[in-house]
This record gives sequence, C-alpha cells and structure tokens, in this order.
Amino acid sequence: MKVLITGFEPNDDGMNASELVVVSLRDNPTQELSQHVHYIDFKIMPGNTNVLGQVVDETLKAVSPDICIGIGQARGYNRITLERMAKNLRYFVTLDKAGNAPKGEEVIPNAPVAYRNSLLEQDSLVSLLESRNIPPARVSNDCGTHLCNQIFYHFLHQKAASS
Repeated sequence: MKVLITGFEPNDDGMNASELVVVSLRDNPTQELSQHVHYIDFKIMPGNTNVLGQVVDETLKAVSPDICIGIGQARGYNRITLERMAKNLRYFVTLDKAGNAPKGEEVIPNAPVAYRNSLLEQDSLVSLLESRNIPPARVSNDCGTHLCNQIFYHFLHQKAASS
C-alpha cells in the first residue's frame, strides 16, 4: 500500500501545525504505520492557491498513492477533524500565503460540485483516536472553502477520474 501524507508550508508567522505533524511523522514513523504501509511519501504543499492544484496533481501522478492523508490547520480549531465532503469552490475569507483571496472560483473548472470521501469508517477512527487519549476528534461535513478544501477536492477528483 502506498500512502501520501501532506501538510502546508509555514504561514507568514513562520509556523504551520500541519507541517510540524508531517515532518514529525516522516522523521519518527509510528510502529503501526511502519507495519501496515509499504511506502509513504511526505509532501509539504505550498500555501498559494494559484499553484497548489498543479503541485497536488503532479504529486499524485508521481506517487500514485492508494491513500491520501491531507493534514491542515484551521484557526480556532482545537481538535482533529475527519472530513466527509470536498467542494468545488474556493472562497477565502483570509488571504493565502501569496496574498490571494478568491471569491467564488471553482477549484477545477466544470468539475462536479462536490465529492464525498470514500472512507466510510470515520466514526470508528474517531473512537480509536479517543481510546488512545489523542486530543478531541470529530467527523466534519464541511472542510470550508480554503486550501484544505482545495487539496481534498483534488485528491477526490483524481480518485474519481482514475476509477
């Protein structure tokens, strides 16, 4: 099994929690991860919406992963959220790292309005995290319309195209 785990480059304040998690997993993989996954690729993605799609698509083509895990950081969140839906919409309330703030543009022109995550065991994963005393976790039906949604949409669009 091939897995791709992504995070985002640091924000203007010089830090992004998703990057820290990805680097930590890369440098110190857990025993469980090493036992069950034959190949893991770790990638830090750009925080620029105008280049993110191309970088994601190139990475997916090069790695051809069976599973994609996108790690992001949302201000004000104090928990792990497992997302169910990705929307074909970029509507930024805050600027990305390059100063972009699209207001209603499609992630991929003329593609479906939304995709649903194919991982059906999300509630079980939340229970597993809680049983291991990992900070609060929940399933979310809305990952917003910023960079996390954009990368998630690309993951699911690529999967749909290859099915």
